[in-house]
Amino acid sequence: MQNPQGINLNHEDYFENYYFILKSAQKDTTIRRSNKKTAKQAFLYYLSKGKKLEWLGKWTGSTFQDTDTPT
Repeated sequence: MQNPQGINLNHEDYFENYYFILKSAQKDTTIRRSNKKTAKQAFLYYLSKGKKLEWLGKWTGSTFQDTDTPT
């Protein structure tokens, strides 16, 4: 089962991770990191390379929290 963001909800550790989407013309890719620090580093790296991104935040099992886009 997947939610609209494409996160596999059957994965044993789908929650308590941070997610963002790397957007491209061919396919959007959901990227997961286990903590906010590494998620923010990866997000800002892709942003510095001119990539289009969408920050989702921390998945809690039913909603995203900490949804403010990193700067």
